[in-house]
Amino acid sequence: MLAAVLIAGAVVIAVLATRSHHKNTVTTASSSVPTASTTTPPSIALKGPIALPTLPSKMGLSTGVQLWDATPSQMDSEISGIAAVGAKWLRTSLVWSDVEPVSANQDDWSRADRIVDDSRNAGIQVIFTLSGAPDWAGAQQSGEFSTDPQLYADFAAKVAARYRGLVRVYELGNEPNGTHYVPQP
Repeated sequence: MLAAVLIAGAVVIAVLATRSHHKNTVTTASSSVPTASTTTPPSIALKGPIALPTLPSKMGLSTGVQLWDATPSQMDSEISGIAAVGAKWLRTSLVWSDVEPVSANQDDWSRADRIVDDSRNAGIQVIFTLSGAPDWAGAQQSGEFSTDPQLYADFAAKVAARYRGLVRVYELGNEPNGTHYVPQP
C-alpha cells in the first residue's frame, strides 16, 4: 500500500509491506508493477498495480531547488511525472537572486512562469519557497533574505501580485531557523 504523509511542509511517501500469513514473509512493491510472492496466499495475492487512493488536495511533493535549476524540458518532464503519481501539490523554490540578479528593476520570471504554467496545466497547486537573496540585497551577510527586510518584503509582494489567483501558498525562506541558510536567524 502506498501512503503519503505531510510533515512540516514536506511530504514523506512510504511503501508499506504486505505480510503473508505463511512463513511471515514480506512482499513489497518493486520499481515496476508489484506482484505477489510465491509464499503469499491466494486470498491476499496482488493482482496487478496498486492503485493510489484518491487524496484530493492532500498529497504533494517537494523538489527543493532541483526543479528550479532544471532546464525547461526537464521542468516539463518532472512536473508531468509529479502529476502522474497523483500529487496535487508541488513545493519548490523561487530563487530571488535568479529573478532579480542585478536589481529590483530587472526581472526574469521565465523559470517561475514555466513552473506555474506547467503545474496549472497538470492540475497541481504550487507552493513557492521564496529564498536566495541576490548579492545586491546583501546575500553575503544575510543568506536567504536581505540585510534590509523591506527589500525582501518588496520582492515577496511582487511575487504575490504576479501570481495572484494562481499560487495560493508561499513559504518565506527554506528552513529559516537553520544557520546554514541564514547566518543569524
